[in-house]
Amino acid sequence: MNKMENCKVNDEVNITEANKTAIKDKILGGRARFNGIYFFASDSIVVCKEFEKGFKLTRRRSKVNQNQGILSKIPFVRSLIKLRMLVRLLLMTMGKVPKALVLSVLFVSLFSDLFFLMHPYYYQATSSASTLDSFRYLFYVALLFSVVLLVTGNFKSFFNGLLNLFRFHGAEHKAINAAMEDEPLTVAKVKSQSRISYRCGTTLVVIYLPLVILMNTFFGTVMFLNVVFSLVVAMEVFTLMRNRYFFFALKPILWVSAAIQYLIMTKEPTDKQVEAATYAVRMIGEESCIPWEQRIFYRGGG
Repeated sequence: MNKMENCKVNDEVNITEANKTAIKDKILGGRARFNGIYFFASDSIVVCKEFEKGFKLTRRRSKVNQNQGILSKIPFVRSLIKLRMLVRLLLMTMGKVPKALVLSVLFVSLFSDLFFLMHPYYYQATSSASTLDSFRYLFYVALLFSVVLLVTGNFKSFFNGLLNLFRFHGAEHKAINAAMEDEPLTVAKVKSQSRISYRCGTTLVVIYLPLVILMNTFFGTVMFLNVVFSLVVAMEVFTLMRNRYFFFALKPILWVSAAIQYLIMTKEPTDKQVEAATYAVRMIGEESCIPWEQRIFYRGGG
């Protein structure tokens, strides 16, 4: 518990009366994991980790500055800033191996672009590769990964972990949807929410994929510049969806995202997962016990 001797770990009153308005204003989003959830706020990250007899909640400072002054008002520039913030938050919540893998892919992609700029013939070679070829390679990688899981006997455990991930994803959406409303954040209220969220990154991916395929068609294989440009444009469209006119104009994109979320990316969470998400999202609005390096709550699985 270090540094937190003056805090009451099981302070039901303090948690229950968390400022919901502050949560609505501060929360940036969340990310599901195989055994828990992350919630991102403007000043903190709440980590919820499940174990056999309950779950553990930890809150720490995020050190992410959203206030970029006039730059946050300029279209596309603001999206580039948000993309940078998103990548930083994701890297903060990744383990050493996934983080090293992501950084390696970014480095190789950037080197590929520099090679393209120095050698024009490289463009002719890469532009001859069709988008279908790229997807075929991804299919081969996925097939190889499945064979490895089957041979090593880890396919069932991986599938169960994936199912748990989708359930936590559903719990994350329910908690965020409840936080956006003006009612108390109770477990029952969170449980009654939809597991579909238009704020989900799935919507961003639905916008991004056609853009990057289009870039791939005209400018060769999917390289660093293609990916960044497509992500920035997708982020700008995603931001514009907050405007009700754009929201209705882009409804088909939202329908596709909702279908993918409902059929694939989320599953109905267990009662224990809903309770964990409820307590985790409440901590976003809690102002007590600063600094909050570590706050731990243990609850029984219900």
